[in-house]
Amino acid sequence: MKSKISSGIYDEDVENYLYGLDGKELCQAIISNGNMVSTISQFMDGDDKRTEEVLELIKNNYLDVCKTWTDYDDFGYIACDVINNNKPYVAQ
Repeated sequence: MKSKISSGIYDEDVENYLYGLDGKELCQAIISNGNMVSTISQFMDGDDKRTEEVLELIKNNYLDVCKTWTDYDDFGYIACDVINNNKPYVAQ
């Protein structure tokens, strides 16, 4: 799945892979795979519940996996995507 994501392929297999990740695994994948931000965006598109679940997983786990300043960048890109594309989120 990692090679599909790196290649920009988004299909049912990738979707099932994302469903199988827990919060820490998801956050680690976001940091380690340069194309994961785009994949997460596609995964959240058009599905409010999925968007909220992904954002909750990220919120609860990103601090545990970020070790350097650049590790935070992709999470910022995801946040910008949510805001710029009017995806649902709960501000806390």
